[in-house]
Amino acid sequence: MRSNNLILFLAIIFLSCSAYGQLKGKAKHLPGKWIYEQGSGYEVWQMNGNGLSGAGYRTNKVGDTVLVETLGIKEVNGQLFYTLETGVSPYGNSPFYKKHQFISKRRKLDFVNIENTLPYEIEYKFGFFNKKKLVIRIYMNVNVKRTKLILRKKV
Repeated sequence: MRSNNLILFLAIIFLSCSAYGQLKGKAKHLPGKWIYEQGSGYEVWQMNGNGLSGAGYRTNKVGDTVLVETLGIKEVNGQLFYTLETGVSPYGNSPFYKKHQFISKRRKLDFVNIENTLPYEIEYKFGFFNKKKLVIRIYMNVNVKRTKLILRKKV
């Protein structure tokens, strides 16, 4: 009887730890719809197997929404990898298509471009007490001031 309880306990622990696949920490807060505070668009993130997939949309002055980027985060051997694809087109390849790949600094959502191209670094930070506030900082170069985007999670 005792071994059955131990097996049940270990199964519950395994299932609760694997609910988000391999992703741990702050990445668990990303799934959902995030609206830019400036009202210029939004990002949508969802669990996708052992990682996260996302998309960035921009809204113009007349209210039309356009897909401008696809995003992804996955964990490999304890290291987080971030992919940013811009110039995406639902109709096939675009002449403006560009794929950027980043690797995390430590196990945080702070990513540095692998190829030393622009953008140089992208950092995702949640509010200290409020996990429904997200600040994205984009560094185009180590010597250039960062771009700061503030998003709120739509409930």
